[in-house]
Amino acid sequence: MKKVPIVFIFNQGYALPASVCIFSLLHNKKEEVNYHICIMYLRGRLSSQTISNITEMVCSYGSCSIEFKEIENHFTNNRTVRYITIDAYCKFEIPKVFEDYERVIYADVDMIFDGDISELMDISFKESIAAVRIPVGHVSIDFKSLNINEENYFNSGLIVMNTRKINENKIIEKKIRPLIGNKYDHVDQDIFNIAFKGDTYFLSSIYNFSSDRLIKDSEERNKSIKVYHYTGAKPWNKGVFPIFSDIWWEYYRRSPFYQENVYFSKQSEYYQLHRYIKLGTKIEKMGVFSLWNILKKIKK
Repeated sequence: MKKVPIVFIFNQGYALPASVCIFSLLHNKKEEVNYHICIMYLRGRLSSQTISNITEMVCSYGSCSIEFKEIENHFTNNRTVRYITIDAYCKFEIPKVFEDYERVIYADVDMIFDGDISELMDISFKESIAAVRIPVGHVSIDFKSLNINEENYFNSGLIVMNTRKINENKIIEKKIRPLIGNKYDHVDQDIFNIAFKGDTYFLSSIYNFSSDRLIKDSEERNKSIKVYHYTGAKPWNKGVFPIFSDIWWEYYRRSPFYQENVYFSKQSEYYQLHRYIKLGTKIEKMGVFSLWNILKKIKK
C-alpha cells in the first residue's frame, strides 16, 4: 500500500463542502493508495457531529485512515480579510505537526478531486514546496511591495510540503512567523509566496484548476484535470453558478451527505436562471434592452 498523507483545514461553516471534497478524494483513489487524512481545526470551531460523520465516511474505505488535530487558537487577533478566516493560519503549523513525514499534501476544501493525486508524492523536486502558479493578471496585488515576481506567484490552495527540509531550515520560525500579523491582501497566500520565493517547484495546473485558467491554460485544459478549485463564487451557495458547478453538485449527489431537497432546490435555481437567460437573449436580439438590464430587473 502507498501511504499518502493529506491535510485539510476548515471550521464548521465549511463542513458540507469539506465533506464533499474529501468524498471526491476517496471516490477517485487508486486501489493501491492509502490516503491518511488529517483534519486540523481550531479548538471549538468544529462540531462533534461533523467529526463523526466524516470519520464514518473515511472508515468505509478500508484502506484509508483519518485523524483530527485540534489546535489551540492563538490567532484570534490576527488579520483576516473577506473569506479568509483565522483557520488559515493553521497551515503554518503543518510542518511541525507532521514532522514524521518527509512530504505532506495540503489542500483547501473548496476543491473537487476528479482523479487520484497520489503521484504528487513521487514528483522529484528539491525545493521546500510545490504549488501551482496563478495566471498573470488574475490577482490584484502590489507585487513590488511584496518583492515578488508576478509570474511566479502561486495559489496556496494545494501545496506539497517538503516537511523535512522546511523543518531542517527552520523556515517557519525564520521566515513565516515574522510575517504573521502584517497587512497582506491575501494573508496566508502572500506569506507563503514571500517565505518560499525562489524555493518553490511549480506544478501543472491540472492539480489546481480554477475558472481563470480556461483561456490562459488552454493546453492544460485539454489534459485530464485532477483538481477543480472554486476560488471565487462557491457552487454550494445560493444564487451563484460558478463555472464547474455541475461537477461539484454531481459529487454532492453521489456522496453520503446527499439530501434530495437541497439538490433539487439548486437544480430549480439553475433552471429558472437558464429560462431568464434564454428570454433575455431573445429580447436583446429584438433590440428592446440588454440582457444585463433584464437580470438587474429580476434581482430587484
